[in-house]
Amino acid sequence: MRILVLTADLPPDNWSGIGIAVAHQTRAIAALGYDVDILTTAPRTEIPGVRVHPLPRDRFPADLPGPDCIHLHSLALSELALQLRSRLAAPLFYTAHSLLERELQEIADAGPWQELQQRIFKAADHTFFLTSIEREQAIADFPRLAQRSSVLPNGLPPSTAAGCSEARMRSPLILYAGRFARSKGTDIAAATMSALLDSFPTLHCALIGGHNVDSIFESSIADLIARYPDRVTAPGWLHTAELECFLRRAAFLLMPSRYEPFGMIALETMRLGTPVLGADIDGLRELLTPGSGGVAVASHHVDEWVEAAKALLLDDLRRRLLSAAGPLFVDRNYNIADQAKRLVAQLRLHLTHSGPRPMRSPECAHVA
Repeated sequence: MRILVLTADLPPDNWSGIGIAVAHQTRAIAALGYDVDILTTAPRTEIPGVRVHPLPRDRFPADLPGPDCIHLHSLALSELALQLRSRLAAPLFYTAHSLLERELQEIADAGPWQELQQRIFKAADHTFFLTSIEREQAIADFPRLAQRSSVLPNGLPPSTAAGCSEARMRSPLILYAGRFARSKGTDIAAATMSALLDSFPTLHCALIGGHNVDSIFESSIADLIARYPDRVTAPGWLHTAELECFLRRAAFLLMPSRYEPFGMIALETMRLGTPVLGADIDGLRELLTPGSGGVAVASHHVDEWVEAAKALLLDDLRRRLLSAAGPLFVDRNYNIADQAKRLVAQLRLHLTHSGPRPMRSPECAHVA
């Protein structure tokens, strides 16, 4: 079986959890002995066992074998996915990394993207949702998805974390990592950090990310750095290895999202033995369970986030327990090898073609 994956985001320059998730998933599928090709608008990269093809603007890659199935991850490549499905009569699978009706509900010009996702929901042979609540909400709007969807969370390789180290608390670091947006709670994170910096003179903070930066957040973060130039940093988007260094050093990660479809950064953080202080919302509720390595805050009031963060900073035993629990929880519930097997099993249910499926570039010259 040959699988063609369509994504606009891949490491090391990924700007969302999609890139990380796709890289781990495709590598795990290839390790099972399947042929995987990635067609991407992201910069060229290497993924062991996987062939990555940059998508040119004018012609379809001439050396790309025809797939037995198509797996769409990025809506920006939806038209290409639909054309390939039509030309090749190959089943189309879609991983809904968020529900745009919820994620973009406060954005005035989000209508075309929301309509595009609805179109894919109708056309895809099968849709994967990252959490059960996302699937239930999608089915409420599109009842036909009940028979053409399932839950398949993101996954990660086994952890190599050694648990909480003393160095983490000699000069504690608190992180925020992700898009600077109201839906991600960037305002709550910045305000919480401001209050904590006043109370803990050895504390350091880092706000990692950016993308579609709202001027309000840009101004508040700049002000925070101006007040604490030696203790606050905003390094922008980081390569995967650089981000991992920050995550390993942190006392904990702040994740005060108002909407979160899954919480890939929370999964990555707990896998490394770093606790997560996250919002008690639908998309994080399945991750931040008792014994997970994370703590849920049932509020979006800054005062309550400050109190929860202070309590965690001052409770060494609790941090150690969370640090030890995180890697075990992720390995047990989100092991990428297990997730890859589940994915392949679902793909096989829709396969009707077992022989080679040639894709001649002249036929597909303009589908991109």
